[in-house]
Amino acid sequence: AGVLAEMKRTIVPRDYPDLDVSKINIYLINADDRLLRTMDPMSSAKAERDLTELGVKIMGSCMVTDYVDKQVILKDGTKIPSETVIWVSGIRANTFEGIPAESIGRAGRIITDRYNRVKGLDEVYAIGDISYVEGDEEYPQGHPQLAQVAIQQARTLADNLLHQVDGREFEPFSYKNLGVMATIGRKKAVAEIGKLKFSG
Repeated sequence: AGVLAEMKRTIVPRDYPDLDVSKINIYLINADDRLLRTMDPMSSAKAERDLTELGVKIMGSCMVTDYVDKQVILKDGTKIPSETVIWVSGIRANTFEGIPAESIGRAGRIITDRYNRVKGLDEVYAIGDISYVEGDEEYPQGHPQLAQVAIQQARTLADNLLHQVDGREFEPFSYKNLGVMATIGRKKAVAEIGKLKFSG
């Protein structure tokens, strides 16, 4: 949304002067009540301020249910005319045969224990975006669906499978947040590394 807003302000008027930029409206429709839920509320607020300053119309606590006849349909019945829709999040895992219904959790994610074993299937493992690790009090809604989580889960699972060959006990998965950053636009971003929070 931020990049599109920057394009509207700088690139379109320069490269396409015949286009009427006033007809370009950029909506960011978010099902959650705040942006960047996995980040600190201060970082979320900063991102929202920056996007608003760029002219992005932010709609929080709104859920898109359909796109019909060039209209975005919201859960409450609101219709927003739109020639272009870019879907960038709201990942729902694909389900497939063989996984018991009681092993499927929020957003279709496969429920695992702290060792990435699928609930009810001891010799089946799930990692990354598709997995929902039960019992991690720090992430009661599941780990963020980020590459760093999947990489760390893969390393833990690989080590555990090697331990199994050696007869050693499995180690539970514990996510170590190495930091996150969200780029909003030119010279605009929010970042968190440990307890440090940056923006600019």
